[in-house]
Amino acid sequence: MRKRFLKACMAVLCGALVAFGLAGCNLLQDFSETIVTAPTCTEKGYTTQVFSWGYTYDHSYVDPIGHNEVVDEAVAPTCTQTGLTEGKHCSVCNTVIVAQEIVGVIPHEYTKLKYDEKNHWLECEICDNIKEKAEHIEDENGKCSVCGQVVATTEGVEYDISVDGTYAEVIGYLGTATKVRIADSYNGLPVRVIYEKAFYNNDQIISVIIPDSVTSIGDYAFSGCTSLTSVVIGDSVTSIGVFAFYDCYSLTSVVIPDSVTSIGSGAFSRCKSLTSVVIPDSVTSIGDGAFSGCKSLTSVVIPDSVTSIGDDAFSGCKSLTSVVIPDSVTSIGDKAFYICYSLTSVVIPDSVTSIGYCAFANCESLTSVVIGDSVTSIGDRAFANCYSLTSVVIPDSVTSIGDSAFADCDSLTSVVIGDSVTSIGDGAFYGCYSLTNITVSENNTAYKDIEGNLYSKDGTRLVQYAIRKTATEFVIPDSVTSIGDGAFDGCYSLRSVVIPDSVTSIGYRAFYYCSRLRSVVIPDSVTSIGNSAFDGCSGLTSVVIGGSVTSIGGYAFCDCDSLTSVVIPDSVTSIGYRAFSGGYNLTSVFYNGTESEWKKISIGDYNTNLTNATRYYYSEMQPTEAGNYWHYNENGEVVAW
Repeated sequence: MRKRFLKACMAVLCGALVAFGLAGCNLLQDFSETIVTAPTCTEKGYTTQVFSWGYTYDHSYVDPIGHNEVVDEAVAPTCTQTGLTEGKHCSVCNTVIVAQEIVGVIPHEYTKLKYDEKNHWLECEICDNIKEKAEHIEDENGKCSVCGQVVATTEGVEYDISVDGTYAEVIGYLGTATKVRIADSYNGLPVRVIYEKAFYNNDQIISVIIPDSVTSIGDYAFSGCTSLTSVVIGDSVTSIGVFAFYDCYSLTSVVIPDSVTSIGSGAFSRCKSLTSVVIPDSVTSIGDGAFSGCKSLTSVVIPDSVTSIGDDAFSGCKSLTSVVIPDSVTSIGDKAFYICYSLTSVVIPDSVTSIGYCAFANCESLTSVVIGDSVTSIGDRAFANCYSLTSVVIPDSVTSIGDSAFADCDSLTSVVIGDSVTSIGDGAFYGCYSLTNITVSENNTAYKDIEGNLYSKDGTRLVQYAIRKTATEFVIPDSVTSIGDGAFDGCYSLRSVVIPDSVTSIGYRAFYYCSRLRSVVIPDSVTSIGNSAFDGCSGLTSVVIGGSVTSIGGYAFCDCDSLTSVVIPDSVTSIGYRAFSGGYNLTSVFYNGTESEWKKISIGDYNTNLTNATRYYYSEMQPTEAGNYWHYNENGEVVAW
């Protein structure tokens, strides 16, 4: 205890001596070493004296030097790795001054759509990770509907170089792909032409993309491609060849570009699934049969650039309900809208000068038609079998109405015929049984209207087929000189007719199938009876043929089953083929001549009913010799002697 106490006292003493600078003191000089401790960032520095007798003493203190701050950079997080916030630490002692915190991963940003020739995909903007990689989905323009990339051209399309070496042609297809995209170049040359029959009768392809480089689609190029449902025609095509898409049964739509100037004959004929078509303003003509047989086509837009609608252009378009014919059209071809069953109305513009044969025939739903003021001719059967047509006004510009032009329009009740009509064809209004009002312009110098039956004003010819169905008798005016072909054809109620002495000829099928006509007297003025003139008059029991007839046409009295007798004049030199065929009840032939004269008549085949009947020869006086003879009694009746 004493020793420790003494040592402590010595320490206090030495410290005091040092404090007062008493370095020379022997006591202080009794040390073994001096240790210097440098200051740190947070601790003071000092000097340590180690005395020989074991005591240590710290002195000469120095202040701490402080931390040397270093910034720990923030680390941005990614889609796959976490990040860190900004921090700080001492570069000397590594003490963390501001701790870095962990930042969680961020979601992928799939905003970049990328593609190559075959596929497209989404790529992350942050980490380039990809997803939803898939093959291109080709649209009608040959581009991917997802990414817009042009789809690669189809393998198997055969190309060849043109003769002049300036362009390439598509000449065939040997591939198996159902979707075909034609290349726009081949061996460094533009593909300009799809050669005729290049895809002819290929029943596998379902779509075709024709590039803008192509200017011409050849004849029959895609004809018979029965599975083809869509086609995109490039913007440089100027002509679509004859029957280019004929019999493409499955084709539902087609876009014809503004570059096309002509659509060839039958180009889209029999495309039975085609529902609509827009013809561009560049087209000037629609070829014959261009859309014929497109039975699903419901609408069509014809532009003002078109000047002609070809024969059969839309014939058989049974679903077509409306069509607007522009003022630019000057001619409507034969059968242009034939058998368009659903067409309800049509306006023929003033620019049209002619309506072709059967142009609107068999348009069963057609209720109204407006004929433009420039039409000069209405073709044969132009509106035949338009069963729903109720009235028609034929403008003053028309000069001729063709044969059977309005035949069998059995709802037609009124017709107005203009000033200039000078020719009305045979059967123009045949079968128009509802026709009760025919108005002929008072300025028309060619025709009259008597009891709904037209005949020429100069009295030359009975032309109207439309004797009303209910008429039972008819007196032909004295001015009529000829009974035209089919004049009373199908007048089933007609029981009697008076033919005046002015008539010189009875035309083809003039009284065809007037099945209730009982008797007929043909006056001496008549010189010829046309073929089938009384064919099918099954109720006809007697016929007196006038003394000037030289020829009886073939089938003239065929199938006159009730005919029991006929008076034939000695003027007759020929009786046609089957003239009396089917007249099984014909028992008496009263010939106004001798037996030797009868034998000189040329009688056609299949007239055994006539030749086997009992024949009587005319004798004004009662003959004394044996035989069959006849004469007229005081009442003008035919009686046998």
